[in-house]
Amino acid sequence: MNLESEISEHLYKEMKSFLASNPNRDQCSLMSSALANFLFQNGSENSAVRERYMNDLFSR
Repeated sequence: MNLESEISEHLYKEMKSFLASNPNRDQCSLMSSALANFLFQNGSENSAVRERYMNDLFSR
């Protein structure tokens, strides 16, 4: 699935900087992680969202 969105220049620069210093991550995994985090913290009860959130939380 493709997702297109406009973000501020500041967020874009920070994302690029983060990805440059974390070669094990890519833009897709970063966005997926951020979305799962947002959904979980805002009440999503979907098991896939919860699993992604927990995996990201404990794999740092």
